[in-house]
Amino acid sequence: MKTFKYNLKRWSAIVLGGFLVISGIIITPLPIPTGIIMIAIGLSILITHSQWVRAKIRDLRAKYKEFSQKLNNIKDKLPKFAKKMIEDTDPDKKRRFFRRKRARSNPTQQ
Repeated sequence: MKTFKYNLKRWSAIVLGGFLVISGIIITPLPIPTGIIMIAIGLSILITHSQWVRAKIRDLRAKYKEFSQKLNNIKDKLPKFAKKMIEDTDPDKKRRFFRRKRARSNPTQQ
């Protein structure tokens, strides 16, 4: 029963995040910047609950390194949810983690 509740909660969050992103894209041309806020909140929900979305955004940030660096520079000035979203999708952070993990699992023989 616990697994069912967990999956229901997770899929509800994914649907809500997707709805916010799509709604934000539709609303973006309006003069009030509500659409951009909706996209940011929707992406933070999706990144939190979906490995696939996290991996795709990480790949995009790896492809556009200049934009990724700018995000890393401003993350300390952003709200907590946005800072976590930027840190979770940082392509350099992922590489550093795997390098450390690989170094620990394969110590050099002397």
